[in-house]
Amino acid sequence: MKILYVTLQFYPNAYGSGIHAYEICKQLLNLGYKVVILTLSKFNRLSHENWNGLEIYRIRLPFNNPYYNPLNPLIFWLLGKRIAGKIKADILIGHGFETSLFIKHSKIPIKIYKANGSMIVQNKIRPKITWQDKLGKIGFYFLSKLEKEACKFSDRIIAISGSIKKELSLNYNISPSKIIKIFNGIDYNRFNIKNQNNIHRKFKKVIYVGRLSSIKGPQNILKIVPSIILKYGKNIRFEFIGNGPLYKYLKRMLKNSKYLDFIKFIGAVPNNKMPLIYSNADLCIIPSYYEPFGLVALECIASNLPVLASNIGGLSEIFNKFNNDLLFSIKNKEELINKIISNLSKTRKLNSQEKINQFLEKNFNWAENALQTHRLILQIKRSKNL
Repeated sequence: MKILYVTLQFYPNAYGSGIHAYEICKQLLNLGYKVVILTLSKFNRLSHENWNGLEIYRIRLPFNNPYYNPLNPLIFWLLGKRIAGKIKADILIGHGFETSLFIKHSKIPIKIYKANGSMIVQNKIRPKITWQDKLGKIGFYFLSKLEKEACKFSDRIIAISGSIKKELSLNYNISPSKIIKIFNGIDYNRFNIKNQNNIHRKFKKVIYVGRLSSIKGPQNILKIVPSIILKYGKNIRFEFIGNGPLYKYLKRMLKNSKYLDFIKFIGAVPNNKMPLIYSNADLCIIPSYYEPFGLVALECIASNLPVLASNIGGLSEIFNKFNNDLLFSIKNKEELINKIISNLSKTRKLNSQEKINQFLEKNFNWAENALQTHRLILQIKRSKNL
């Protein structure tokens, strides 16, 4: 059977959802499916190729198209519908709200919507800091309408966490039986590397990894830097890995600040370089207001890197399985400051690498993710007498 996997972004130029798409497609290929990916891409990538057994169609854009562009669902559909129509697929998997129009209009027999968030809840929670946030309130309203259509016209919905399943069911009036929770996975062997650079450093390194967006909360780290330095001392540095619409706002926060020497913006880092980033850090902070799952959290755990995460959404589901002492309330600034200082005073490792690998293998496994997806496809096929 042939799967058309539609995703806005795809490895190697990808955030978390693009990495997810690559990993699950590899595993579906191993289960005997023919997998064709349709994605957007920068102009310097091939428009059609076979790569690692996967057939990839890339809609190449000659202009810079941010991941957070609210017009992406329309751009993707208008430029991709002809290609999608030529691929004689048996199954369509639409990854994210950007694929809503594909789900609604496709004639492919089996349609699955993979929900990696809910626009309606994000719109309520997102801090309104920049003009993009304020204007996005209108855009997110219309995107939530599109997402509702994807939920309506799909045969089943995969939610990447229990919190997303609940959000979709409550806000879009969807029967919980239509939604199946399948956790993301991780290839933990990629992150089990040793780096001795941190041993020779004279300071502790705290990192933030993710999109620079108000809903991800990097601004909350900047706000507490003075308090941490006052309590812990000056042998500490903060690095922000990633880019996004909040970059200029964060730089303005630091204008004329006496803490400039303690803070560095690294920008986007290729996915294959991330294991080295984690291995050379002492602590990672995930201060999100909204997090459907939290792939960065799994990467930190796999790297045996101490991590503190806000107690919301998928993050709480991960750490309630692993160690809920690593969670904090995004509303409690003092709690976060104290936990940062406490963790920096401890030995770097979370646990033995063997126990960490066993935990990840049991709970967040891409092969199991693909197997559950396979079972869902068979269930839909039987229900539709295909």
